[in-house]
Amino acid sequence: MFARSLSAKSLGSAALLAATIAPVAASAQVVEGARGSFQPSYHLVQLSVASAGMSAEAFEARTREIASCADAINVARDIDAEITRNRHVPQERLPGAVQELLRDLPTGQASPVFSNDGETMRVLVICNKAN
Repeated sequence: MFARSLSAKSLGSAALLAATIAPVAASAQVVEGARGSFQPSYHLVQLSVASAGMSAEAFEARTREIASCADAINVARDIDAEITRNRHVPQERLPGAVQELLRDLPTGQASPVFSNDGETMRVLVICNKAN
């Protein structure tokens, strides 16, 4: 792997991520956490590409160009990546490792490349973060 990669163990399966964030698309933007503090919610874009069709280094290089959600969509189209949009995803509904990853990720920047099975590489981009 390479420096920006995240292990499957640290992020859990991409299927878990998709299953976790897909049903909450209609949830409120701000969710009150168990301790009474407000947790952010995210508008996310996920780019997924088959490992067989592109090297990890090339995918990482292309996703490093991303500085906005519009860039993410354009890069995805250029490299024929699958685009998944998830709006209003409460932080508490995300797996712990994904919460950590997104906590310090600047809006518009792509996350490190991750893969749970070696067959599909993915990145997440925060389009909006509501507190």
